[in-house]
Amino acid sequence: MQPAIAQNPWALFTPYTPLHAVSVLVCAAAIAALIIAARRMRESGAEPAFRRGLALTFIAFWVFQNGWYHAGSTGSPTCRCMSAISAG
Repeated sequence: MQPAIAQNPWALFTPYTPLHAVSVLVCAAAIAALIIAARRMRESGAEPAFRRGLALTFIAFWVFQNGWYHAGSTGSPTCRCMSAISAG
């Protein structure tokens, strides 16, 4: 009989847990920070450049993520990084 493998609680995401609450709060804080930054840049005229930079960042991430997925990798690169950190 093989010993039971303990699962890493950070590797399995389930809704309505403390990890879910932290994830929602981090996303909400990031969105709020982007909104506040863009509103402050509106007066100086730097908002369009900020929007273009943000859009290019999201497009670059999307291209990278899709390339990773279609290359046949299992999981996202961020999942691999987190599993390597937790295993080390």
